[in-house]
Amino acid sequence: MKANPNQILATTAARESPVAAKLKIKNNIWRVNAMITTEDKIEIDLLYARACHTFDSNDGHGWASLYTPDGLIETPGGEKVGYEALRQHVGIRHEAKPGMRHLVFNIDVTENGQGCDGRAYFIVLRIEDGELSIRNFGLYSDELVKHDGVWKLKSRRITSILPNPLHDAVLASVTDNLVPAH
Repeated sequence: MKANPNQILATTAARESPVAAKLKIKNNIWRVNAMITTEDKIEIDLLYARACHTFDSNDGHGWASLYTPDGLIETPGGEKVGYEALRQHVGIRHEAKPGMRHLVFNIDVTENGQGCDGRAYFIVLRIEDGELSIRNFGLYSDELVKHDGVWKLKSRRITSILPNPLHDAVLASVTDNLVPAH
């Protein structure tokens, strides 16, 4: 069986350098992917965390500043584009549904040439009047870019997985006996 020259080159390159190991062959053409560094991954993880904390603390300025100036969020309720619309979105949501706490997990980031595509699951819980409820559960689909040297959200699409009748379903109440009986 004749050896594929591209396989030989890829195997040799992988042995010679970690950078060369990132070389990919597509249609018999070598191309180098821009590598996401460990520092980039940490910055992106912190971006996801800051998005939760700034939104939950009703910090519209802080939350909107995590997006590019032309940043976009697409929710089941419509699109918001640009700093001012994003900043106002936080206050409107807090007024309508106070006590929200966002939890984000299983963050997955893939390079796309201009930055990264990110996706993560989220759960939004609410604590109000002694009740813990689930507001939403779903998937964030994000476009992430470096803007002025800092990772930012360029766009976020929110896909709800939780059926509408379960939005704001009460999970527990302070009147519930939360300690199992022995």
